[in-house]
Amino acid sequence: MKIQFRFHSELYAANPQSERSRQRQSKRLSEFLSRRLVEEGVAVTFVDPGEYGTLTITVKAPFSLCMDCQHADETRGDWICTIDGSNDFFQNLFKPVDPTTDVCYLQSVFQRILSEAPDVEGIEWSLDIDRCDLPD
Repeated sequence: MKIQFRFHSELYAANPQSERSRQRQSKRLSEFLSRRLVEEGVAVTFVDPGEYGTLTITVKAPFSLCMDCQHADETRGDWICTIDGSNDFFQNLFKPVDPTTDVCYLQSVFQRILSEAPDVEGIEWSLDIDRCDLPD
């Protein structure tokens, strides 16, 4: 299961023509998101600010979930992120796990983080958060 979201933030705006600017803003965004995930009680196991304005955060649920963000081309402050809960080869081979609940939970955490973050606007989700069946 994959969920994609997009948001705009002048705080993490990068010059689309400058690789160095995209890398610097990617690092700032990855530090902010990983810190906030930990504050929300999510175990972050890997953070990679990456190159070319991309970042990867791996969180540990019952299994690993990966979140990738990249600076949207030709815009200053737009980011596109994907939460991927797809089973890997070994999970499919031995015991497939349904990632829906964990992906939906992570989506709700990101919804909270981004809605409380200063200067973040225009949050768009590929899946409506109300369609996720989350425990209370």
